Parts: sequence; structure tokens; C-alpha cells
Amino acid sequence: MQVVTQRTGLSPHVLRVWERRHQVVSPIRTEGGHRLYSQEDVTRLSLLAELTRSGHRIGSLAALTLDQLQGLRREDVASTPAPLRRGFEEALQAVETMDRDGLTACLESLTSRHGAPRVLTEVIEPLMIEVGRCWHRGLLGPAQEHLASLEVRRLLEDLIRRQPSRPDSPGVVVGTLPGQHHELGALTAALTMAMHGWRTWYLGADLPPEELARAAERLGARAVAVSLKLAEAREQALGDVHVLREELDDEVELLCGGPLADELRDELSSSSIQVCEGLSELTDWLSRRSESSS
Repeated sequence: MQVVTQRTGLSPHVLRVWERRHQVVSPIRTEGGHRLYSQEDVTRLSLLAELTRSGHRIGSLAALTLDQLQGLRREDVASTPAPLRRGFEEALQAVETMDRDGLTACLESLTSRHGAPRVLTEVIEPLMIEVGRCWHRGLLGPAQEHLASLEVRRLLEDLIRRQPSRPDSPGVVVGTLPGQHHELGALTAALTMAMHGWRTWYLGADLPPEELARAAERLGARAVAVSLKLAEAREQALGDVHVLREELDDEVELLCGGPLADELRDELSSSSIQVCEGLSELTDWLSRRSESSS
């Protein structure tokens, strides 16, 4: 499993969830219980990781053959403008050389020319996943990973502030719970909701559930969204999410995103908590809310 995570960029708990819930691969087991993956398994998982990063839902991909997945990837590549592909490569090179100004200029230029939605899904999200994958494989150091995270965070926060909204637009409070220090997933969700017209308050990482609920009440928010990533904090995260649900008014919706949220989907959904593991699920939820209010 360690080799597979290094080659695909998927975390161990995402791999387990995909195997258990979607049966995407069926690795054999050693007598000691360790998973053994074939080269075809690794190829399939790499394609699934790439396709989900580009916006496809794992549920719609799980039953496809290897040839069908490869064909879908070719279609995605063909539909992505060459400037965005080059922009991704330029941004990754800037991270490798620790060219902060070059990374900032690249991302801001792409956003100005192609718009935040496309750059978010086709450059920024794949870039950070690739940076994480390279860091795990030892191809990038912690300083390079931190530089990329800080610059992307700065850009996302700036884009959130730039999004227009009306005073009567629904409001959402976004952040992460105690022990969940990774902010990029929450920032991406905040920007996505802001681009759909929601008044968005991004409050940062590591916030007690009571504080998030209190902020939602003061701001009159219609929803609270939190990102759950670290599998090591599984039990704490599950308890904090339930506390947050209890603290919120019944009419305020609670959304949970990230890999750990997908792993906890059954437990969360049974408590009237909406799970939006990726941008495609969040966009679907936003579209349904828009249709119901029109």
C-alpha cells in the first residue's frame, strides 16, 4: 500500500474506502494480511486518482474498464486548453525551484485569462495533489511544499474576497475542526461557494465546533462547511462534527468534505449531515440548492 500511495497520490484511507465501497480493485492478501497490488491495479488507481481530481465522481468511474478509463482521460486532456496544461507545468517547475514570484505570477495570470473556476479545477487542485505526491516520494522537500501551500492559500483567500454577492444571498461559514490543520480543501470549498453567489466567511483552521456554530448564528449563515482530511483524527473528527450538528439550528445545513468525510459518509449521512467529498459533489449540492430556491 505504501508504494501505491506514493505512485498514485492517494492516501491509504481513500484507497481502503474505494476498495470497500466501490470495489475499484481487489488486491490479494499475504498471510500476514498485507495488500499486494498488481501493476494493472496501480495503473487503474492512477487513472482513477487523476480523473477524480479533474472533477469526475468515483461512483461513476468504479465500474469502467481500464480501456474506458484511458479513453476518458484522453478526452479530458483533449478538452483542456494547452495554456492550462502549460500553466500547470510552469507552476510545478516554480515550486521545484522555489520561485515564489514566478508561481504567484503564473497562477494570477492563468486566473485572469481563464477564470477562477477552470484554474481551480484544472491547475490549482491537480498542482497541490502532485506537490503532495512528490513530497511523499521524497522528490520535493518540506520547504517547497510549504511555499506552494502558502502561495496557493494567499491566492484562494484573495479570490474569495473578490467574489461579488448580494446582501440577500445565502451565507456560509467555512473552516476546519480541531486537529484538522490542512486548510486548502476548506479554502477550495469556500471559493467554490463564493463563485456560486454565496456570502462566504472563511474562518481558518483548528476551530472548536462551538465557535463555528456561534459564528454561524451571529452571521445568519444558512450553512456551515468543514473539511476533514486527517484519518489519524477520525474519532475526534466524528465527535466534533456531531457536536457541531447539535450546536447549529435545525435549519442550518452542515456540509463535510475531504477524504475523511467520504470515509465517514455512512455515519454522517445518518445524522442529516451532507457529505461533499470533492468539488463535483459540492457543485451538485449547490446546483440543487439553486434550483430549489428559484
